[in-house]
Amino acid sequence: MKKSNHLRHRIYALEGYWPFQPLSGLLGGTLQEINRNYGIEYIHKAPLTLQQLKTALLQWTYPEMDSYDILCLSFHGDNGLIYIGNTRFYLEDIISIIGDSGRGRTVYFSSCYTLNIPPSKIRKFMKQTGLSRVIGFEDILPIERSVILDRRNLHMLLDL
Repeated sequence: MKKSNHLRHRIYALEGYWPFQPLSGLLGGTLQEINRNYGIEYIHKAPLTLQQLKTALLQWTYPEMDSYDILCLSFHGDNGLIYIGNTRFYLEDIISIIGDSGRGRTVYFSSCYTLNIPPSKIRKFMKQTGLSRVIGFEDILPIERSVILDRRNLHMLLDL
């Protein structure tokens, strides 16, 4: 595959703990492949506590992170939330941290059920954060299928 000449996208990936995951996490292989084949830069973090997740999300709002226009959140999920360990972290919690710093950026929820909510709630989330796109799963997926969808969805978001 050919490397992109125009590197306009970067990925900021936060991934929860999966007891069966490889050391690179479930996203690691996809992120490495995208970097190797297309030169797309990424940051991949694995926050294990609520405070680490909040800190990592806050870091995405810093001006020096503006070029990381895709935030990928890979955690266990449920309707309108992700889990950090056993703690529920709602879309409203994300809003309280990132505020409107999502202007022109994308959030990809690589987590089951998170977007299984009324479209009005997704629109509200986008309006309050300024995000241009929010995508993710509305259902539960076997792990193998979610890895395939992660690869496909990230390629689509990166215009590859």
